[in-house]
Amino acid sequence: MPAPVTTYAPKDVTLIINDYIVPGVVTLSLEWTTPPFRMVPGIRGVTTRVRNKNTSGVLKVEVLQTSVANDLFNSLVSADLGNGQAKLKIAVKDLSGRFGIQSNQGYIQIRPNVQFSNSANNRVWEIALLKIEDVGFVS
Repeated sequence: MPAPVTTYAPKDVTLIINDYIVPGVVTLSLEWTTPPFRMVPGIRGVTTRVRNKNTSGVLKVEVLQTSVANDLFNSLVSADLGNGQAKLKIAVKDLSGRFGIQSNQGYIQIRPNVQFSNSANNRVWEIALLKIEDVGFVS
């Protein structure tokens, strides 16, 4: 039986923060902090692996300079600086594929570098996710 034809549709990838679908996203990238397993060398050449329960990572969100997402992110940083309680509920879903993650323990880790010139520039926000849950297939 031949493999099915699959199609990637960028419009079907959504970033949801505190139940709000973030508009104007150009790219999303997720970088895991640690690998899921680590090797531990033992005596007499025997090696084993140990599960690493740390599921943290960093979500980099590139948005258009003109996106209202910048206002959202700025307000979240201001709230966090004011009261230290801007814990974010994050979900990334690819409705055309098989990827989905969520975290109830996120915060904006790094503000973007800001540049003004004679053309529009994108802004990259970094969101730390302290614990990531893989929700796999999403619908």
